[in-house]
Amino acid sequence: MVHLPPPPPALIEVCQTCEIKTIGEAIAKAKPGATIRVRSGTYAETALVIDKPLTLLADPGAIVDAGGKNTGFRVHHTADVKIDGFEIRSAGFSYTQELAAIYADSVKNCTFTHNRVRESSFGIYLAASENCTVSGNDIVGVPKSEANTGNCIHLWRGKGNTISENRLSHCRDGIYFEFVTDSVIQRNESHHQLRYGLHFMSSHRNRYLSNRFYSCGAGVAVMYSDDVQMLDNDFSDNTGPAAYGLLLKEIRRSEISRNTFVHNSVGVYMEGMTRSKIENNDIRDNGWALRVMGSAENNVFRHNNVIANTFDMTTNTSFNENLFEFNYWSAYDGYDFNQDGIGDQPFRLGSLSSVVLERVDSSFILLHSLLFELFDRIERSLPELISERLKDERPLMLPIKRGAAT
Repeated sequence: MVHLPPPPPALIEVCQTCEIKTIGEAIAKAKPGATIRVRSGTYAETALVIDKPLTLLADPGAIVDAGGKNTGFRVHHTADVKIDGFEIRSAGFSYTQELAAIYADSVKNCTFTHNRVRESSFGIYLAASENCTVSGNDIVGVPKSEANTGNCIHLWRGKGNTISENRLSHCRDGIYFEFVTDSVIQRNESHHQLRYGLHFMSSHRNRYLSNRFYSCGAGVAVMYSDDVQMLDNDFSDNTGPAAYGLLLKEIRRSEISRNTFVHNSVGVYMEGMTRSKIENNDIRDNGWALRVMGSAENNVFRHNNVIANTFDMTTNTSFNENLFEFNYWSAYDGYDFNQDGIGDQPFRLGSLSSVVLERVDSSFILLHSLLFELFDRIERSLPELISERLKDERPLMLPIKRGAAT
């Protein structure tokens, strides 16, 4: 008996002059595994339900207009769905359900790539989904207030997902993770979000690589998560009274390395962070380089460049249970008589003015005043005013050149 190969998957074309003129009709008629090619044109369709493996490919100029009432595509309880190249407009907003340009629930191995989302509440929303890829999308939200604006990319529960090379702006959060594990966020650009460029909670063993987060309401927030890697990211121009480049709250066993923090109100804020490494970062031209609360313990802060910040570090405690060593501090004015590249005296991390500012919010009006300058001169003369434990025992005399051995 001769075994013939299976026939290629069916191809269905959709256009105004085709036999099938709507995407909804094409999805209904398609067999599992089929490919639907959507030609240029505007398709006023909403809640396009996909519950079987399909590939939907859009020609340039193919637009799905949801009319501001519902989702664009709704993918659920299936696997191996691909949606590529569409412009999706006007997915609606609801206080009782999540409406998105693409909403996926309980799916596996799905791919949402090269789509353009405009005038929609949520961009791409994945719930209880695994091993999916969201890549190369361009999403611009409709900024109103935090309460009635959705996220550009939102993941709730799931594992093994990849979020890469997306351009995201004007949403509530650029990327939101909650209860998501073993996933990768890489080479995304998230900016001008109402709240966070990236926000994730209770999401373990995730990697965040080579992303840019800038000009957001409060920067990036990482909360209640273990075994996180944040490498080679850029956090910049996140300014405002409560803005951080990176906020770390209740984080354990994590690595924050080779990142750049520049022009933020606070470079890095740490609260309840334990047994983690903050190494090989550039932290420069921020209001505060570091705000390390007393609940941050047993962390290692090493081989960082801390340059030209208004305050190098503030804390709300006189104790220090973290290790600071081999960092470059531009404010250090010590000597290196034995020429080993390490200062002969420790660098004291706190200043009296920073302690006053940390404990009395209204004292901010005195920033750069003669009174604050007098405080710091007094502290240098009487260093016992600041805890002896807040210091870098081995400050470097020159900044570390990135790419060089440390």
